[in-house]
Amino acid sequence: MPRLLLSTKSHAVFAVAAIGLFAALDHVDAAEVGKIRLGGDYSQSYVGSARDCEQSCQQDPRCRSWTFIRPRQNEPDGQCRLKHLVAPAFDNRCCVSGVKDAVVNEEVAEERCGRFASRAVDQNEQNRAQRCGFRGQIWHGNYDRHYNRCLKLNREQRRREREERKLSLDDCVNLASRGRNMRCDHYVRISLEQQTTNTKNRCGFNNRNWHSDSQKHLNWCDQASRADIDQITLRREDRLRKCLRRGGGQIDPTCVQWADELVAFNERQIRLKCGYRKNRWHSDRERHYRACLAGRDNFNAVVVDIKRWVKRCERKRKKWKFILKF
Repeated sequence: MPRLLLSTKSHAVFAVAAIGLFAALDHVDAAEVGKIRLGGDYSQSYVGSARDCEQSCQQDPRCRSWTFIRPRQNEPDGQCRLKHLVAPAFDNRCCVSGVKDAVVNEEVAEERCGRFASRAVDQNEQNRAQRCGFRGQIWHGNYDRHYNRCLKLNREQRRREREERKLSLDDCVNLASRGRNMRCDHYVRISLEQQTTNTKNRCGFNNRNWHSDSQKHLNWCDQASRADIDQITLRREDRLRKCLRRGGGQIDPTCVQWADELVAFNERQIRLKCGYRKNRWHSDRERHYRACLAGRDNFNAVVVDIKRWVKRCERKRKKWKFILKF
């Protein structure tokens, strides 16, 4: 029986405490019942309810969060702790806590403007990648500037600014697509004319860039950059000019092939960082071609030797990668 009496007494104490706690709430807005926020205290006072504690925080510009500790038995007031930061919250039935309304609104604004600034930076990257050329206070890559600007705009202004950037980018992409189609049409016409000149004058150019397949030229152009398109066009024009200066029809296709191979091997060793620089290690096709004409009988041995050095470098690079891997 004594044990039963003790249990009944304990339940009574907890019931009284709970009643006192909920009475202390007094309709607190957005209160955290059964939570205590620890740290950041700058003021402690005694007030009659959690509502009074919350109002003290709302009226003090220094306050960002608060905790009300319920009064002990036979005490009229509870302790109100005001905090200068949004202190972490922990479970504790002793207390009621909360965060200042302005702080909640500030956190929402921070999250919203963070998304706004990130999107603005991404849209500016698209502007640069597409070479649209848009400039001004809404077109830049500074995240902080976009973020601070967002804090000054209302909801409608933010929506209009986002929409303006989106519509501008859409227009730019559409114009770029039409411009690219025109550029590739021009490239195909030039390529076919260059191949016609190559065939008519028996220059003998026959690698992958020299053919009369218009669809193949168009497919390549669709995937190539403007710089690559210009480079290929000018390179073919230069080779045709040299062929015509020689009178045409006197080109040695074998030397052309070997010159192309040597250029490819040199570019390969540059990418591998082999460090070969002397003698035959360069990317001047005309020099390779002239050297081949001057010593055609021995030039095949040169090509084989160059290929062997590149293979040796590739094996070394693979070996070092394997060693570093382990």
